[in-house]
Amino acid sequence: MNIGDRVRFLHSRDEGIIRKLIDNHTVEVEIEDGFRIPVIKRELVAIASEEKHLFDDKEDKRVNAGPEQVLASEGLYLAFAGPNARLTQYFINNTDYTILCTIGVETSGTYKGLGAHLLKPKQAAQLKSYNMDDFEHWGTFVIQVLYHLDGGHLLKEGFTRKTKLKASTFHISKAKVPVLNQEAYLIQIDAEHVNSGKITEKFSTPNQGNKQDFNNMKLEREVDLHIEKLVKEHQKLSPHEIMTIQLATFQKHLENALAIGMHDIIFIHGIGNGTLKNEIHKKLSKNKDIKFFQDAHKEKFGFGATLVQIT
Repeated sequence: MNIGDRVRFLHSRDEGIIRKLIDNHTVEVEIEDGFRIPVIKRELVAIASEEKHLFDDKEDKRVNAGPEQVLASEGLYLAFAGPNARLTQYFINNTDYTILCTIGVETSGTYKGLGAHLLKPKQAAQLKSYNMDDFEHWGTFVIQVLYHLDGGHLLKEGFTRKTKLKASTFHISKAKVPVLNQEAYLIQIDAEHVNSGKITEKFSTPNQGNKQDFNNMKLEREVDLHIEKLVKEHQKLSPHEIMTIQLATFQKHLENALAIGMHDIIFIHGIGNGTLKNEIHKKLSKNKDIKFFQDAHKEKFGFGATLVQIT
């Protein structure tokens, strides 16, 4: 189940729209009187979009929705699906609105359009393919959206959003994708809270972050990047997936350390074949906020850890 899905209660005839995923077992559902209530997933059943074709005597409430009908007004996503390091990008419309959208990307101050689409409810558009190895060069995605719905309803304003993906959040965003019904990296581009048509950035670049968000963060001066410390079922992962997770964890903790104002941080990467250490050192050497880095406490870690001194 995903945000924007229409559901029916198992023990009543009430229906609603999923507005929020509270945890692995509970969702927030908006019912027809406008109230939002927490409901255990097993008490709900998803209503398939094909259901209207099975019951010709029922009115299609979605198309002719009036103000009293609950609409799936949220549920626009970017999804990146595919095997290993080659991913295909999709734009997902999991709302009850018809969406007119344009998607482009900004790199080095230059904008390039990826496509313009008219998407009916519960439809997806395929955009472009990307290599994971080039993640840092994907650029900033620019999405413009307009909403349309037949019948009487309140106007829903469109929006423009710029999204630069961060490795630390992207690599933990894997989920079942609505409409496509497959596992992929999933990023919601609309939000629960809309202010004058402008949506708060959820996946912001590091320098856009609000430092107040780090007030309750657990400070870790030593970060262990061994895969068994990061993922429980690591035996099922490919070498590429392991490296991706380790580098994403490194990047996240480095960004946190910079945002908090830490003086130094130690990354425990082990010795192995030296690939992870080399990749970390390569990224550190390009970061202007790093004063210097060196092997950390050889008597404790040998050559398996790096001390990073922050300016």
